[in-house]
Amino acid sequence: MKRIATLLLSVIAWCAVASPAVAVPRVPTTVTTTLHSFEFNAYFGPPFATIDCELDNGLPNNGAALTEAYCMSSTPRLTHHVTLPKSGRVSVCRGVSCGSNPGLGTPTLSPGTRIISRNFTCVIQWQKVTCTRHDGHGFVMTLTGVTKR
Repeated sequence: MKRIATLLLSVIAWCAVASPAVAVPRVPTTVTTTLHSFEFNAYFGPPFATIDCELDNGLPNNGAALTEAYCMSSTPRLTHHVTLPKSGRVSVCRGVSCGSNPGLGTPTLSPGTRIISRNFTCVIQWQKVTCTRHDGHGFVMTLTGVTKR
């Protein structure tokens, strides 16, 4: 009986050691959409904030067709957003008036995900989102800033 108890405790201890909360490599995922508007949240796990993005392709907007990639993030230190219109001219906004909220039901995607939406491709990597047009112009957004490409 003592031998069975020791064996059982060994198995339990092995399971606890063999299954820690270790990051498991994810299989790269591609999401392809033809919707006029597609939103997603790039999630990096607690305690990190998300980067929330919207890809618009001909979205009706006050009589015009809106075509742009837009991402924003808000942390206690910085709220900022970046816009990449069809023209390719990246604009950045920093400050409390630069925030917005993702729509209800917006999907949360993990690093390793690529989103293709007609005019734009975005790739989620650890703590950053890179969005580009077909010609490579675009931006890299992190929780601390934006770099134009």
